[in-house]
This record gives sequence, C-alpha cells and structure tokens, in this order.
Amino acid sequence: MKTFTKSSFLILLIFTLTGNLIAQTQNKPYKITFDYKHKTICLKKVKDIKEGDWYQVIVDSINLNLYKVSLTHIDTTLSKKQQTPTFGGNFNLDALSKLIAGISPSSTEITQENPNPLSLPWDYLKQKPTKIMSIKTTGGTTSTQQETDRSQSIRHTVDSVQKQEKETLSLYVHKIKQITFNIDSLKFKVDKLRLDSQKENYTSQKFSFDQALVTIENIRKNIADLTSSMTTSKTSYKDFSTAYKPVIKKDSIWSSNDMTIKDSYAKLLTTLSGVFTSVSADKANDLLSSVVYINNNNKFTFFPIQFMGEQVKLNLSLIPRKETPTAPEFHSQIIFPLPIKKYTVVGISFYGSTLHDEAYSTIKTKINDSTYQYNFIKEISGTKEIGIAALLRYGRKWTSKNNFGGHISIGAGISMSNKIKPRVLFGGGLSIGKKHMLAVDIGGIFGYVDRLSNTIDLTKTYLEKPGNITVSRLKIGGFISVGYIFQF
Repeated sequence: MKTFTKSSFLILLIFTLTGNLIAQTQNKPYKITFDYKHKTICLKKVKDIKEGDWYQVIVDSINLNLYKVSLTHIDTTLSKKQQTPTFGGNFNLDALSKLIAGISPSSTEITQENPNPLSLPWDYLKQKPTKIMSIKTTGGTTSTQQETDRSQSIRHTVDSVQKQEKETLSLYVHKIKQITFNIDSLKFKVDKLRLDSQKENYTSQKFSFDQALVTIENIRKNIADLTSSMTTSKTSYKDFSTAYKPVIKKDSIWSSNDMTIKDSYAKLLTTLSGVFTSVSADKANDLLSSVVYINNNNKFTFFPIQFMGEQVKLNLSLIPRKETPTAPEFHSQIIFPLPIKKYTVVGISFYGSTLHDEAYSTIKTKINDSTYQYNFIKEISGTKEIGIAALLRYGRKWTSKNNFGGHISIGAGISMSNKIKPRVLFGGGLSIGKKHMLAVDIGGIFGYVDRLSNTIDLTKTYLEKPGNITVSRLKIGGFISVGYIFQF
C-alpha cells in the first residue's frame, strides 16, 4: 500500500511539473523585432499566433537619445529631456591672476629669493619691528647707523615677504587651474560621449567608470590638500601683517599689497570652495548616471500584449526628441498575422439541389348536365430545383500564397420555384482567391416539398374534387452551390 502511494505521488508530481513546463512554454510571448539599423521587421515568429497568445514588440538598434518610441499612439518612453549635469564651471581665475599681478615691491631692490614659495621665511621674521623702531640712539654716528641698518632690514623683510606671497598666490592660482583643467577634461570625455550619442548610427562605447571615479577622488583630495595649505598660508600672512602693521601702514605700496594679498586669499578660498562643490557626490552621480543611460539606450522592449482577434494592426512611431530636430521621423504599421490563414465569412450563393416539388394536374370530365368526374395525372416538372442561399463559411487557407483554401458551411436558403420555400443547407467546399474569393460548396439540404397525398390514387376516378391532392413533407437531398465571398 505504501509503495503504491509513493508511486502515485511520484506520477502526480511528474504530471504537475510537465504541465507547468508546457504552460510556461505556451505563455512565452511571440517576438516581433523591429531593427532600426537595417530597417527590417521580423514577423516570422507570429505567423502561427492564436487567440489568447501573447506577443511582444522589440525595437532594436535604436538610439533612444534621439528618438521617443510609441506604439499604437501610446507613448511608452522617457520623454524627459536628458540635461547635461552641472559639473565643473567657470571660476574666473583670470581676474584673480590680474589681481595678484598687481602686488609690487617697494623701491628697495630685493636680491634674496626663497626656493620654495609655499614656505615663507618665518624664522627670519621672528623679531618684531615695533621693538626695532623703539630703540633709542646712544650717540653719534653709531646709533644712527644702527637705526638705518635696522630700517633697511625691516624694509627688506617686508618686501621679501610680499614678493614671496605674490609668488605663492600665483602658484595657488596655477594649481587651481590644473584642478579645473582636470575637471574639464573629465567633463569633455562625457560631453564627447553625449555628442557621439546624437549620431543616428551610434553604438555603445567603452567608458571606464572605475577610472572616472578614481579621477574624481584624486581631484577632491587635491582640493582638500590645497585648501588646507592655503588656509595655513593665509593665517601665517595674517600674523605677519599684524606684527608689521605699523611699518606697512607707513608705505602706500606695502599697504596696497597687504590689502591685495588678503583679498586674494579670501577669493581663492571662495573659488576653491566652489570648485569642490562642482565635484560633489551628487554632481558626480549626475554626470556618470547620464553616461550609463547613454550606453544602455539602444534597445526598447514593450510589455507583452495579448492577442485577442484574428489580426492585429500596430502603429509604431519613432519621433525625434525636441533637441534633435534633424533626425528623421518614422512611422510604420505592423499587421500580423499576414496573411490571415483562417477565415469566417458569410456570402451569397446560387445552388442547385435534388429537392423538388411534385406537380399534379386535375382532369375534369362531364358525365351529364350536373355530374362531373375527376382524374389526376402527374406532370413532368423535373427532379431539381435552384435557389439562393446565405452560407456561413469557416475555413483555412492551405497555400503559402493564401489563394486556396477549404471550409465547412451552413446556412439558410430559399427556392426559386413557383412556390418559394425555405431551405437549410450544410456541407463544405473550396475557396479560390485571396480576399475576393469564389466559393464552391457541396452538401446536404433539407426542407418541405410537395408530395401526393396518401388519400389520392392516380388510377381512380373521383366524383367529387378533393380539397388538396398534395401535402408538404420534410425531405433531405443534396446540393451544389457557387458563390462569392469577401474576406476583410
């Protein structure tokens, strides 16, 4: 019993899995592929589609950066315009360069140069000028000479520091320009890819996202390091300017240079902050996301649609986006299955059948002035009848040219005899033609016909005329018809 139960369960499981597999195979949608590059449409896979099946339209080798795709007048693509992300920018460094160039030394000639402009000689400047200027002369030439030497030393120091600050600020501007150049180079690569994507025959190009991320990370690190260094230099010069303020105020050139240096540091730090904002995480994401969309933007697949009729007409449109008015507009009507193999049509036919009415004549013979006798004879009226029938035909075309098929038929007709009578026809036949078809049918026909009443004997003579010598009887026979049908 246990063995039987296990076997039954195994058989049931196999049937269930097999049924699911068959169902999945049947539910797999038929593919209709439109190849924009080669301007071809593949409908071979939907020639055997049946009502209730699913089909799916695929537009391949299409540059969706140029076109919006719509099916049956329903827009099914992102129509949102792809904006170039704000990445990098114009930081007006030329104005800062001109401002820094205005820093000029005093009339004192400076011969000493610091080999590293970013490392100012703070050890040399530890002695404050207020102490130097407050030294009193002790007499004669010696005190005057000492004061003159110290004054020259202070002037040399201020000139040297301001000159080196000018070189330092110029170096900072150069480094910012290098950073902005690196940003612009990365943006140029992306813009070039975007411009290429506007070509009609655009194909996906290789773009190293990992390398782009490394470049952005290096740029952000360089900005952070430069900001730290610039902040230190700004603070150091501020301390120097505070210490030498009494001396600097006495010279108009030094005062102007001092204001320019401080203003340049403030503007450079503001500019550097703007540069860092331009490569923020959000801006980097916007820039690289647009490239992902471009490279994955050459194929559009519609959701599956269920086939619920004999034939489907799909209107496929490729409409240029507003930003690319030079791209050609394209419209195509897809009709499938084409040609239609099955047909269900109603048409008028002329038929000939073996059904017929029997005709009888009455012979009235006078016996005397008040008496007559009646005899009946059968007329030769033929054994066929013709008529008109409206036949419903259901069939299928057999040839690849769709011009020959077979069908079954059923319908109603009327006889074209002395007495019009209804007929019911059933059978089958052949059709010749694609849409305008000639149909030939053959089959059975039944209806009421006139036959001699059982109460009448043609061999006898009747003294009184009977009321009806024929009665209607239901008979069946054969028919053949020829008619015209049209397949929509």
